Amino acid sequence: MLNFIFLQANLNLSEGTKVVSETIQQEGLMKGLYSTVVKGGPIMFPIMLLLLVAIFIFFERYIAIYRAGRVDSRLMTNLRECILDGKIESAFSLCRMKNTA
Repeated sequence: MLNFIFLQANLNLSEGTKVVSETIQQEGLMKGLYSTVVKGGPIMFPIMLLLLVAIFIFFERYIAIYRAGRVDSRLMTNLRECILDGKIESAFSLCRMKNTA
């Protein structure tokens, strides 16, 4: 039974790839994508808009996390010196000035 399901899935995938490759060869990539979106109906346009928003949010968060995750060695050295000297308030002010974790 499981073999039959796998064979059927393989047939469906091979037929789908044939249709996609024929469409791309006949119409070109952008025309093929546009025709697919239009065939999907009016709900495809909000989905495409949400896809673009999701991609923007992903990269914005990636950049923000990357910047916050960097460790400044000079900051750590200065913090260590302030703490060992007992200047806790100056250590807090150093931390507030830098935008790192």
